[in-house]
Amino acid sequence: MAADFHFFPLLPWELREMIWKLAIRPALPGAHVFRVYNANDSEHNGPEHETSRDDYPWISKSRLAAPRCLPRGVDFDPAAQAAAPISWTLNNPSTYLIDSGLWAACKESLLVIENEFQNPARRQKVWSLSEVESFRKKRGRFTLPETATYTVSDNSRRRYLTVFPGQDLFILQPHDIAALNWDLIWDSFPSYRFLAGDWIRISWDECERHMALEYDPAWDKVAHNTRRGPAWDFIVDIVWNTALAGSFSLWFIDYRIKRSPRYQEPTKEQAKALGDKPPRAFYASDRRFVEVKEKQFGQWAGHDRMWDAGYEVPIEDLCFCCGAYEFVQRLRDELDNKWDYDENDWHGSFDFHWIEYGLLAYEYL
Repeated sequence: MAADFHFFPLLPWELREMIWKLAIRPALPGAHVFRVYNANDSEHNGPEHETSRDDYPWISKSRLAAPRCLPRGVDFDPAAQAAAPISWTLNNPSTYLIDSGLWAACKESLLVIENEFQNPARRQKVWSLSEVESFRKKRGRFTLPETATYTVSDNSRRRYLTVFPGQDLFILQPHDIAALNWDLIWDSFPSYRFLAGDWIRISWDECERHMALEYDPAWDKVAHNTRRGPAWDFIVDIVWNTALAGSFSLWFIDYRIKRSPRYQEPTKEQAKALGDKPPRAFYASDRRFVEVKEKQFGQWAGHDRMWDAGYEVPIEDLCFCCGAYEFVQRLRDELDNKWDYDENDWHGSFDFHWIEYGLLAYEYL
């Protein structure tokens, strides 16, 4: 072991650059948690915790704000989450915290993170030098593509967060899911498109969009064997509101789902023969959220599928809507039913879109 300690500024630039790059998130789809509230709702808003959007005027009344996150190892519980403090940093696994400090640490770290985030492997759009320079002149250095700011409430310091809307997962914590305006929520996110040199909102049709909600176990019996009543209205409200917001994927994260110890991974030959696409995965700072497919999900005792539901449902009680996967399937069926109607029905309007509903499990890294 070397006896000399070398001060960081005295290291060769090549080594300093390598060290800075090690502090940047991996080039993988990220996962970000935000609380959502309506700016007109004085009871549930929180302006001291919201993101700053100086780069683009507010269109929507929806605001992104600091989330409420449970400690690691604690499964989702609505009451526990409601009691958790609002904080950008406390128990927050969001990818945007991994390298947010590099924007303001020093000139070197700023240079490295700017250059790295222009890498085509990290984004669908590659920025030219002239576009970057034009953006800086109009909007300022620290609001480079998909980067917003927030204030650390304890000392009023400004911090920076970066997202990639075309590939990342956005986990929302709304006060009222059924009333959430999905069509306008996209205006709350940092956007990144130029048109004739002017700054405009992103053209969402050019990329994928992924949103997620944390699954409440109380929904296990929602719309249970019925197509009427408040429970069924909850299903209809979600389908209606999301289908009017453009095409995107809405995921439900069930924290009870765990990998089954009985599952045997297929060999490479078997996997190739199945011809199935690998599951979607989104990476936060200490965990990843993984797509749970129908043939991989088991909720009865003794199954040998990849994922355990986290609870056992007796065979005689199995029905169309018992648990998270069946809840998601009911959303799919309701959306499909709307598309099966004649073209004169409400769904035939130009603004009605197809939505992908899916289920996610999580695993610690």
